[in-house]
Amino acid sequence: MTQRFSLTTRLTLFYTLASATVLLGLGWLTSVSMNQHFEDLDRATLLDKIHLIQEVAGKANSKPVLNERLNDILHSHEGLFVNLEYNGLPVFVTSDLKIPSESVTNLRADSKNQSILSWKKNGHEYRALGALVPTPSANGEPMTVWVALDTNHHAHFQRHFQTTLAVYVVLATILSGLLGWIAANRGLAPLR
Repeated sequence: MTQRFSLTTRLTLFYTLASATVLLGLGWLTSVSMNQHFEDLDRATLLDKIHLIQEVAGKANSKPVLNERLNDILHSHEGLFVNLEYNGLPVFVTSDLKIPSESVTNLRADSKNQSILSWKKNGHEYRALGALVPTPSANGEPMTVWVALDTNHHAHFQRHFQTTLAVYVVLATILSGLLGWIAANRGLAPLR
């Protein structure tokens, strides 16, 4: 014969479960929104750098001048990687970061509608955008540029936030259960 829970216990469990569900849903929504916000910020940064490179390339009259100008404006950006190529040969490269080869297709000069590329390598997370860049001589095939960001600082922030959120959800659920028990116990007192 199974023992049935009291009405106070059932109301407390229901209230605790409802509170936990609401808190978890809010935490999930916050986490998804934060990730989207970081992706939007990264897209804006990447597009800004691509437009800067396209502008510099449009004003440069030779590849050595282009290389020098890009080195002047991009050398101090930590976590930013640029790979500018012409016919598969490097014109300007800030590091040896390799863009995954399966994604290097269908680039356009306008990269606003292009999907942002995300991948992980050696414990770091990256986001990148690519575009076509006019050649300095303006009579050849366009160059290909990939600009990538190390987004490990976003991932670190999100991990810390999720840990804090998990602790909060557990404590808030326990407190909600306690308050639910007090409310159910006092509310049902006249029936007893």
